[in-house]
Amino acid sequence: MLGLTFVMKHPLRYFTITLSLIVAVAMQATEVNVSPGLLERAVGDDRDNVTTLIVTGAVNAADLHFVCTSLPSLETLDLSGVTVEAYNGKTLVANRGDFPASTLPAYILSGLKASTVILPGSITSIGEGAMMGAAVQSLEIPAAVRSIGDNAFCGCDGLTSVTIPATVEDVGRGVFSSCRNLKTVSYGLHDIPASAFAGCTSLVSVETPSGLRSICREAFRQCVSLAGFDYGTSLVTVGDFAFSHSGLEEAVMSSCSGLSHIGKQAFGNCDRLTSVSLPDGVTTLGAGAFLDDTALESVNFPAATRTVEPYTFKGAAAVNDASRLLSGDVDSIGAFAFAGMDKVGEVVLPSRLADIGDNAFEGWLSLNTIRAEEIEGVPSLGNDVWAGVYAPGVFLYVPDDLKGEFMSAPQWKEFNITQSGTIDMTRELGGMPSTAVSVAWDGPTLTITSDSKPIETVKLYDIAGRLLHSCDNIASSTFTIDTGGFTTDFYIIHVTTPPAAVSFKTARR
Repeated sequence: MLGLTFVMKHPLRYFTITLSLIVAVAMQATEVNVSPGLLERAVGDDRDNVTTLIVTGAVNAADLHFVCTSLPSLETLDLSGVTVEAYNGKTLVANRGDFPASTLPAYILSGLKASTVILPGSITSIGEGAMMGAAVQSLEIPAAVRSIGDNAFCGCDGLTSVTIPATVEDVGRGVFSSCRNLKTVSYGLHDIPASAFAGCTSLVSVETPSGLRSICREAFRQCVSLAGFDYGTSLVTVGDFAFSHSGLEEAVMSSCSGLSHIGKQAFGNCDRLTSVSLPDGVTTLGAGAFLDDTALESVNFPAATRTVEPYTFKGAAAVNDASRLLSGDVDSIGAFAFAGMDKVGEVVLPSRLADIGDNAFEGWLSLNTIRAEEIEGVPSLGNDVWAGVYAPGVFLYVPDDLKGEFMSAPQWKEFNITQSGTIDMTRELGGMPSTAVSVAWDGPTLTITSDSKPIETVKLYDIAGRLLHSCDNIASSTFTIDTGGFTTDFYIIHVTTPPAAVSFKTARR
């Protein structure tokens, strides 16, 4: 009655007072001490207005399910003072109705809207998907926790920093996957599980223990902001796709003396990766390990690896020096293993190489020399091994006793085959008899001499067919070119002494 009278006489003041009451209700904090299964009764009918909930006593999965599904305004949840009891009853989440004690139950707080959550200090494990997709912005793993289940915090976009202490003994796959705003991680275990941080697109820093042993499948896949990673000295294995599509700029693992396995596409599609350093003890380098790493310039092939798997370096177009791409004991090169390296001019084939797969060296447009002087036999070739390579313009150096076999072998016979220890300084490609025109080298100076008519024009090309030098109207029997400014040692020369013309291959001494 007093309120009604007040409204009629002082409407503005009533409006103000009523507004104040509404704000007070909207910011309601509730603190309750409960027994398992009684949290809903303790909160009461005003559940829609609870923004802060502090719980002590004991709860079970049913109580936590109530918190997640029935408190729409909840911003802060403090469970630090509770113990979690076992639950066996009606199905709550993910078709489950049986949850153990001392565990944050599986999926029980999945999708929780509260931005601040303090987990029970007494729990020893965090269940699978326990807080998947929750809006939590900060997280502290209780000291008593020994295990964290698969996808426990997957998709928690509010997280920016997490610490997994060394006291945790087991972490499931995908534990922080797709946490898109996660920037820094401190990780205390020696093994990083599969997909642990996959899709964490803002991740820039990962602190790991000195004894890190393994990085499992897809652990950092699509971590596009991760430019560097400390591999330590104890790493043994890097799983399939572990860093694929990440932002890594270098991968320095040369100090990992025990590293033996790098999985397929482990560093594939890292378009900012420029340098890779591997220890010689690596025995397995998976298919596509560095697939389409378009910025990769420097990499060494481990001495203990015998097989170059398919697609290992395919698309590494920035590599221009192949001297470290093949170890001396490699016996097999898989399909497309080195395809697309269009800047490499020379490759040395290992002595034990026995077979080369389809399109293995496709697109080596700058290739001018294949050195196979130490090879023990003619390697068998798959289809189109050298697709796109102008084979007649490539010098192939082979042992004396194998020259005949190379010259009769499909694909190999297309090259300019030369016995080991010799250099075919001039090879006639066409036109007038080569005795009419000769070439000679004096250091970088190339001299062209005509024994018959005056030289009219000279054009100098590299082996890939790019024009390096051209001169017309020479009208002399000799002509010299200083090749000191050119990086290649192998050339094609086209000489005209009208009406005749001749072309030569030649190699600078």
